[in-house]
Amino acid sequence: MDFNRQSSIVNRSMEGLVIRRLITVIIFSCITTAYGLADDIYDKLLSFDYGQSREAFWTIENRIREAANDQQRLEIEKALLTALQAPQATVAARQSICQLLIDVASCASVTPLSPLLADEKLQDAARGALQGLPCPEVDKLFRDTLPSLKGPARLALVSSIGARRDRGSVALLAGLLNNPDPAVVEAALAGLGRIGGDPAATLIKQTVVTPTLRAAKADAYLKCAASFLKEGQPSRAEAIYQEILKEPASGPVATAGALTGLVLTRRETALDQLIDALKSGDVEVRQAAARLVNEVPGPKTTQAVLGALSTVPPDTQVFLISALANRADPAALPELKKQSESSSLPVQLAALEALGKIGDSTCVDSLFKVSQTAGPAGTAAAESLRFLRGPSVNDSITRYLRDSDPGLRALALKTLAARRFPAAGERAFELIADKDIRVRLEAWRTLGLTASPSNLPRVVSEMVKLSEPREQQAAEQAVQSIAMQLPESTRLQPLTGAMSGANSSQRSSLLRAMGRVGGETAFSTLRTALADSDPAIQDTAVRVVSEHGDDTMSPDLLKLAKNATNPAHRILGLRGYVRLARSAESRKPEERVAMFREALGIAERPEEKKLVLGALGGVPSVGALDLVEPYLSDPALKSEAQAACLRLARSVGGEEPGRARAAFLKLIESAEDPAVRQQAQDALRELEN
Repeated sequence: MDFNRQSSIVNRSMEGLVIRRLITVIIFSCITTAYGLADDIYDKLLSFDYGQSREAFWTIENRIREAANDQQRLEIEKALLTALQAPQATVAARQSICQLLIDVASCASVTPLSPLLADEKLQDAARGALQGLPCPEVDKLFRDTLPSLKGPARLALVSSIGARRDRGSVALLAGLLNNPDPAVVEAALAGLGRIGGDPAATLIKQTVVTPTLRAAKADAYLKCAASFLKEGQPSRAEAIYQEILKEPASGPVATAGALTGLVLTRRETALDQLIDALKSGDVEVRQAAARLVNEVPGPKTTQAVLGALSTVPPDTQVFLISALANRADPAALPELKKQSESSSLPVQLAALEALGKIGDSTCVDSLFKVSQTAGPAGTAAAESLRFLRGPSVNDSITRYLRDSDPGLRALALKTLAARRFPAAGERAFELIADKDIRVRLEAWRTLGLTASPSNLPRVVSEMVKLSEPREQQAAEQAVQSIAMQLPESTRLQPLTGAMSGANSSQRSSLLRAMGRVGGETAFSTLRTALADSDPAIQDTAVRVVSEHGDDTMSPDLLKLAKNATNPAHRILGLRGYVRLARSAESRKPEERVAMFREALGIAERPEEKKLVLGALGGVPSVGALDLVEPYLSDPALKSEAQAACLRLARSVGGEEPGRARAAFLKLIESAEDPAVRQQAQDALRELEN
């Protein structure tokens, strides 16, 4: 390679390097300019006033949030400080700038912000921007400024000094403790409490205050104690807690706080004082102590709480019982069983709930006893039986299946079912023949919850023996629950198989169960039964199809509504048809409207027409609205028509505002009820806005 060619390559390489560096400088300049003053966003901020758009503020706020490095944040801070000192900046603009500086300011902001502390309109905003800065010069600035401030501004600055925990300000705040203004004294106490340390604690302790400030003094003293704990001086903190507890004038809030602190510092050794506090004449102190006993571990605490339980008022007993439940110490069970029969309902309910949390088989008898009580206690006892723990709990409950009291037998079965006791199903089979109907009904419900699918033929066999309507319904529900656990292809086999040789009553029961289970086979059988020669079977089929028929049965229901010779069957057919039209959300709106139009044409009584109009309100279409409107003038139907019209007009307003508007106007014109007119007027106003 000759020298000239080599020199040319070197020159081109150098030129490329220079260009790349120049591009980098330009890009960086653009980035920093975007975060600085290159655009007019800061100019917009300078003229901002309240009530105007806050776009400039939000834009800068987003830039602060998105700033990727310290250099970008520094550029934003510089731009904000420049804007802050601009002569044309409004008060609102400067307040907004101070608010933005809270998130981006550095120690460089202290000097530009300091003059604003003397400005009544800007001092709060400036103080807010300065308070969080980790700069020693802020502490000096606040100390130098405080003597010149009065009123709320002084109180606010004292609060900021306390928040910064500036121990160099202790002497300054001490000078405010003798101020004649109670608000100043309270602020100084609070500030000293937040600052903490021995000098502040001594000042707080020695300050003599009026009765109205005793709580503020105690609170400040508590804050000092908390600072000692944080600094690893638990003995110093404990000394303060003990002083507060010995001072009757501290007030209940401070006493409760001192108890909390004492538990944090002493744990086990705080127990005696907690027990003493349970006997306090102040409910807040008692309740605080009751809550805190759980922070002290060990069986000794449980025994101490049990010993105190009978000596405290009911309101505190409730808290102690809750504490015992949370401790989950079985040693508490005898006392909890005793309290489960307390004459105080809140105490009794707390004890019953506690037994449900930590109780075992020894609690079964107590809970069954209380379960026979009328009202919330009986309900709570029955509920707690479900949650008892231990290997012999179910056996203890099972004993009550043989009790002479049918209420207890029923509860035992219900509880075993809720506990998912494996043998509950077999016990239920035994009790479906119980002499008391309450037990028999519970037995059928238990079978529905616990019987395995393999037992379905047995359940069906027992169901068809029944004649009492309530039992039949319970049994049919049980069959439904069990059958639904089987594949659709096999779930109906026990029912269809039982139809052969069944009498009229048994066939009716089987048809009702089939309707509940549903499926193609069930509805095919029911369709055949609609034309059965037995009037009882025909009646059952009509009622089942009306209540449970699916969309495939809509032609059959329509046929019933039109052609049934029995008026009751026509009504049932129509109601079933309307039910399907209401629930057929998979159909197109116009198809559903056509179904409702057919139903209205068939309906003879106002009751069925009202049913149709009420259902029509759920079909959001202009066609439904057209169908409803003529009935607005019908005296017997106008109430339902108005409700449907209002609902439909609202639902179509987005796509058909003109049609909705016409409907609202018609309602306003025709409605006699002021409430309906008002709703229509409100809806029209909302539509037009």
